[in-house]
Amino acid sequence: MAGFGVALLWGGLVTALVAFGAYVAASRGQPTRALARAAFALTSATALAACILLLAGLVQGRYDIRYIAEYSSRDLPLLYRVSALWAGQEGSFLLWALLSALLGLLLIHYSGDWETRVMPPYAAMQAYLGLLLVAKSPFLLSPERLSDGRGLNPLLQDPWMAIHPPMVFLGYAALAIPFAFALAALAWRDYDSWVARALPWTLFAWVTLGAGIFIGGYWAYRVLGWGGYWGWDPVENASLVPWLLATALLHGMLVQRARGGLKHANLVLASVAFAAMGYGTFLTRSGVLSNFSVHSFVSPGSAVYGLLLMGVFLSLLVPLSLYAMRAGEIQAKGTVESTLSREFAFFLAVLVFCVSAGMIALGTSAPILTTILGRPTSVQPHFYNLTQFPVAVLLALLVGIAPLLEWGASRPERVARRLRPGIAVALAGMAGALAVGVHRFNAWTILLVAAAAFALAVAGRLVLRGLPRRPVHTGGHLAHVGLALMLLGIVSSSICSRGEKLSLRRGEAAEALGYRVAFTRADSSPHQKTLHLTVTRGETAFTASPTMRFSPQMGSWVHAPAVHRSWRQDLYISPLDYQDREEAATQRADLGRGETMEAGGYAFTFGGFDMSEEHAGAGILIGVRLPSGKRTQVTPTLRLGEDGALVPTPAVLPGTEIAVAVTDLSVPMERPKESRVTLSVTGLPVEGNAPPEESVVVEVSVKPLINLLWLGSVLLLAGGVVASVRRAEEARREGS
Repeated sequence: MAGFGVALLWGGLVTALVAFGAYVAASRGQPTRALARAAFALTSATALAACILLLAGLVQGRYDIRYIAEYSSRDLPLLYRVSALWAGQEGSFLLWALLSALLGLLLIHYSGDWETRVMPPYAAMQAYLGLLLVAKSPFLLSPERLSDGRGLNPLLQDPWMAIHPPMVFLGYAALAIPFAFALAALAWRDYDSWVARALPWTLFAWVTLGAGIFIGGYWAYRVLGWGGYWGWDPVENASLVPWLLATALLHGMLVQRARGGLKHANLVLASVAFAAMGYGTFLTRSGVLSNFSVHSFVSPGSAVYGLLLMGVFLSLLVPLSLYAMRAGEIQAKGTVESTLSREFAFFLAVLVFCVSAGMIALGTSAPILTTILGRPTSVQPHFYNLTQFPVAVLLALLVGIAPLLEWGASRPERVARRLRPGIAVALAGMAGALAVGVHRFNAWTILLVAAAAFALAVAGRLVLRGLPRRPVHTGGHLAHVGLALMLLGIVSSSICSRGEKLSLRRGEAAEALGYRVAFTRADSSPHQKTLHLTVTRGETAFTASPTMRFSPQMGSWVHAPAVHRSWRQDLYISPLDYQDREEAATQRADLGRGETMEAGGYAFTFGGFDMSEEHAGAGILIGVRLPSGKRTQVTPTLRLGEDGALVPTPAVLPGTEIAVAVTDLSVPMERPKESRVTLSVTGLPVEGNAPPEESVVVEVSVKPLINLLWLGSVLLLAGGVVASVRRAEEARREGS
């Protein structure tokens, strides 16, 4: 299996190179187009066969293959054995290559007389993916024969995570198409007709990448348990930046289609959006962010690192060099007739999207930039919130104003008359926001609510007016309705969110945010703990069951929340801690040298270290004061296991069943006196001889109107789908 898989990868690389060479020759008039098509079809076939082969290995449990051993196991359900295909670097590269190849077949079919122009750069990009696969093969053999695999990270064992990566990679693959069209336009000096052909593909890339981003946010909200959907993690940003640039490109293309403007900007944007995707891939897969992002892959090795860096470099160098050579001959409409025009509003929108993407890219690149300066660090989420709030306000205003303007020039009195209904709704939205106290966060939130309400009023009215007459022309307005709803949902669910922590013993109940929460029972196993809580509000009662699962890959517990939906708000219950009877009898404390923990009538003091040879590891001196007042000392030890993990050996207090263990320690090399240990004491007497009880700690929070965010996301993408249908039909008519 391994040898056949490697042969398929090499076959895909060779046939992609043949397709590239044959298409270059065909573009110069040679009769090689049939050869180029056949070679690209073989490239697609090898990618498909390699995916099927790896899938078969995952389903059958071929743990002699290293990739399968690392990401699958016998106890995985079938769905997650399949989704393990894209859980690691090698498998996700293979999925990317397959999706790119399949899109290439569609591009061949629909590109018409542009086939020999657009396919050389596209085939070259397919060959690059083949080169990555040869360098990072998913078919390498395991160094040892295993009877079972490590399994899939519990965080990835979710239906939404089975969908999210394929959508992102489909968007990445599709972004290569407008890039290829822009390169072809520069190479063949055709700076006009490429836009009509590339626009439907750009919309497709925008919709699929956007769907991947939104699904990822929904997965984070439902699975990770921290209560949010976007944390400004560098890996999250890596897909957001090219999507924002693609959004700018879409609006620039519309200006060029309508007025012949922004020709220079569109050629550059198509290139920069693709390069941003390549840069994001480098950031997430080269290992440079492994210390700054919970999602980043570890270093893939020097060969793949070099290939990723080369990809970013070439994706900028080639198109920008071509553009520099051709810029002087590109005839574009250079002036805007009036600032009170639709094209000027679109120009501002393009500029705002680019500024937004640039600020996010700058923050995401902070670990690299600060490493060069010698002090590697990352920016905090506050940086992104601070820079993106004004961007969101400006975009919402432009969404509301632009459709009310005309191409060329607009009469001020007509624009003022059209603005009045939207302004009235904006003022009503501002009054509502002030009434519920949104202004306590900052002034930008009030402005954002007003601007989003304004955009919603204008775009909603245009959708309702256009649906009966020309529904296919309402795509843009529908997307703008979605954006306005998203902005309102973001403000309400984040700014107006409230939360409380509850600590409950079994059978206890407590009030939080108008809900009564009772801990009824828990289903506990070594790898999963499911908490059962009865929640009541008025006469309504339901059971919430948040879970905690142990991840061997992360070496820690992952917390999945329980979410109860209503039209008004979500009730979000995240598990923070659970102790069964045995754990409840355990006392823990983090102690510095000389610090004391008191429990059960005893006092335990961290005194220092005993590194004598009689201890198998580091001996930690713990002074103990007994209830009688007498003092003694025990010496638990801590050593490194073969796998690098800390292995504690407890010390039993003489004459008792009390065991004292140190489970972790911190020893600053330059300040050893500031050492700290984590002390764990079991077997302590319980007051009144009562048996210890189970207990939970949960965070209960509400997310007001968060459904506006999810509804807005769906409408935003639905608008993109409607627009792509319209633009595809226009491209078909103009190409025929």
